[in-house]
This record gives sequence, C-alpha cells and structure tokens, in this order.
Amino acid sequence: MADEPGGSGEVASPDEVYTAVGALTPDELEHLEGVGRRLAFGVRGLDGKDVLMEAVERALRGSSTWRRGVPLRAFLFGVMRNVAKQWRDAKSSSARAVHVVGHGQKNEREVDLKSADPDPEQALAGLETEAEERAMVRRIRELFKDDVEIEAVIYGIENDLAASEVQEQFGITATQYASARRRMKRALAKEFPGRA
Repeated sequence: MADEPGGSGEVASPDEVYTAVGALTPDELEHLEGVGRRLAFGVRGLDGKDVLMEAVERALRGSSTWRRGVPLRAFLFGVMRNVAKQWRDAKSSSARAVHVVGHGQKNEREVDLKSADPDPEQALAGLETEAEERAMVRRIRELFKDDVEIEAVIYGIENDLAASEVQEQFGITATQYASARRRMKRALAKEFPGRA
C-alpha cells in the first residue's frame, strides 16, 4: 500500500509521487482503474485506465500537486474526478450549434452543425424530439448520479454489453446488477410516468 509523503502540508516532489505510485499494489491499481471507469461513465473515448493514467501524469508533471499528509489514493481520486469532468465538459462544449429563429416563430431552435444529416429541413423537423431526448438523458444522469450500480447498468445499455460483462467490468455481483435494474425501473417509472 502506498503511503503519503512525510511531513504535513508541503507538496510532494515528482520523485516522491513516482515512488508512491510505484508502490501501489495490483489490487489498489485495479480499484483506482474501476473508480476511473465509473468517473468516465458516459464519456465516449474515455475509459478508467485513461483517467487513472492522466491523473498520474498530472501528478508527476506537478500540474496537480500532492500535499503531504493526504493519502495517495484520495489525492488520485480528486485528480481523476477533475480529469473526467474536464473531458466531459470538453465533449459537451465541442458540439457547435447555431440558433435559428424562423419567421413567425416564438421560440428559438438549435441546430447541430456537426450533424451527419444532409437535409437541414429534416434536422430542424427532428429538433424538438432530439432536444427532449437530450433533456431526458440529462435528467436520468442527474437522477442516478450517486448510484454507481445503476450507472454501471446504464453504461452496459449504452454500450450493448451483456449483464455478465457489466458485472465483470464494474465488479458487481449478479444480484447487485439485478437489484440495480429494478431500482432503476422503479425510479424511471416514477420520474417519467406514462413513458415506460
């Protein structure tokens, strides 16, 4: 198990970070990678190992500083959380959009300029449905943000994974998976009545 650097309040040197990270056990690294997977949930192109490696790299570069007295795993978790948030923010801000106000219309509409849809009229026609879907996805993510098991189930649904694959990737049992699915269904039925 990696220890925190000696002293209190001072910043660890890159050598101390390197030594402490090298002292992490395989179980600790696996746990941190699992945490990274959960933090990367819903961000395409980002996985747990990416989050962990970026956090370690930032610590070694000194762009994220490890204060003496703070346990290494707690420090890495904080950096990993920031990494995932920055990637998520970058992905959401990279979707360029333009606002269109049609003649005689009271509300604005947003059109995604990166859309593969070649017909602008079709893009505008489906806009309300897409906006509703995006709002619903945001609401679902907010609803389950503190339930790691339900996040795992949603990740599996989004990525067409079998239950056994989700259980293996997120380290949950078949019972935990089934229970999470039931909790999710009940919460969705309550949150979105008449939609199920």
